[in-house]
Amino acid sequence: MGKTMWEGAEIDWPRDATLPELVDANAAKKPDGIVLIDAVSARTVTNAQLASLYRRAANGLAERGFGRGDCLCTLMPNSLAWYVAALAAQSLGGTISGINPLATPGEIARQFSRVPTKAILAFLPLAETANAIASAQGVSILLSSEAGLPGVPSLFDIGGDSESREHRCFCDDPALLPFSSGTTGLPKPVVVTHRNLIAGGCQVPPLLRVDVGARFLGLAPLFHIVGPNLFVVALMTGSAVVIVPRFDPMLIFDAIEKFAVTHVPVMAPILRALARHPAAGGRDFSRLKVVAASGAPLFEVVQAEAAAFFGCPVTQVYGMTESSSAITVDDPADTTPGSVGLPVPLSRLRIIDVASGRPLPANRDGEIQVAGPNIMQGYLGLPAETAKVITEDGWLRTGDVGWMGNDGKLRITGRIKELIKVNGGQVAPAELELLLTAHPAVADAIVIGRDNPYSGEVPVAYVALNAPADPFAIMDWVNEQVIHYKRIRAIEIIEVLPRTATGKADRNAVLAEDSRRRRGPAAGQSAGRNVAA
Repeated sequence: MGKTMWEGAEIDWPRDATLPELVDANAAKKPDGIVLIDAVSARTVTNAQLASLYRRAANGLAERGFGRGDCLCTLMPNSLAWYVAALAAQSLGGTISGINPLATPGEIARQFSRVPTKAILAFLPLAETANAIASAQGVSILLSSEAGLPGVPSLFDIGGDSESREHRCFCDDPALLPFSSGTTGLPKPVVVTHRNLIAGGCQVPPLLRVDVGARFLGLAPLFHIVGPNLFVVALMTGSAVVIVPRFDPMLIFDAIEKFAVTHVPVMAPILRALARHPAAGGRDFSRLKVVAASGAPLFEVVQAEAAAFFGCPVTQVYGMTESSSAITVDDPADTTPGSVGLPVPLSRLRIIDVASGRPLPANRDGEIQVAGPNIMQGYLGLPAETAKVITEDGWLRTGDVGWMGNDGKLRITGRIKELIKVNGGQVAPAELELLLTAHPAVADAIVIGRDNPYSGEVPVAYVALNAPADPFAIMDWVNEQVIHYKRIRAIEIIEVLPRTATGKADRNAVLAEDSRRRRGPAAGQSAGRNVAA
């Protein structure tokens, strides 16, 4: 049958350490080494300064009753305060969880109610929202990320001058409670331990060629998994994170140029926007070594365009919240368009036949499953949901469909839950989306399944255009390239595709919009054909 499991390299790593211990070790070895840079204020934070800041904050939290098993929830953009708060809470045996600051008050309240919230840290514009939620949920500790709010102390002022040196956390304690992206159901709190995070921080550097002194663009949100993972990578490699609080092309280009950024982790949809932005003209990107795209398929045309724009290799990284790190990384020195790369060190990867549950050899489509020390412990308080995604023998069921090539690199073709069934045939939306975005008039696209009484479902495309075009012509252009049951039966033209907080196309939102349009007059231009199969 051939090989049915692929393994990453074995490497040494501090499997019994905690994040506060890593910071303290770096402070002792290289106290003046820069670990954080604020792209807006240009403030730099050394290893010794970060250790001092988090210890004082830990004292203040402990005095207010924060302790083992408690969660500090954050409501703010990327900032220095997050790193200090995370380490302070973790050193006391607690954990940290965040949400997109653009979320509605109802969304914030619902998420904070699903974790053991003991403290809320908010930036000033959201202090009133945070206060209302704290009052409604009986949260006793409310802090701001900066001074200026009467009656609400700043995180940096609560600990006085003393520095706590006592750690009350262990490697298997929860360190982070990020929420899954929610593209296939409601977001769920993911239990990520210190060991999970540190394993993840050790898995990425070998494949992304991270050296001591590297500088990462810290644009990835800290309320998600990528931002915290990037911080651990920096701790493990003696590197620095350049903190960027929001998606602002001018600010991003300034940060890359001014602070000599070497590595740019970025969501694939954002990469396309950056590579076409006029504000980069005349910039010095000469220190850049790698741009790493994740979160969505990176189409070949975008990859080539971005590589020419930044003047460095552009590679794909595949991961998920539940893996607390990357699952595969494509080698920047040997990128393969369409591939998400090789299994990261310390990991094992297999492809499972969806129908039989049996492992598959190379070049066969099936569900991607992964195992390793970075895999989450489960969904907090949801044992039944956890059992659905972690097998009895410890493998994470990603829900993604793909195949391993003879070169040992992974290709992703879709998701199990997103597969469209047409007369018994299975259609992966990602395949049709790839074709659609290759059309010169298509800026973005997502394909969903629409119920049909004759065939079960039919593929329907929602498309944003970058030039005037006949929807029928686009549909015919795609359909000429696929087998009959994969042919798109309708195209809906919309201005912008909805996306989740982490930049992924929001399939649930498109399904809801499709249902709404079918109940009443279409809000946009539509092209359809006889969908009887």
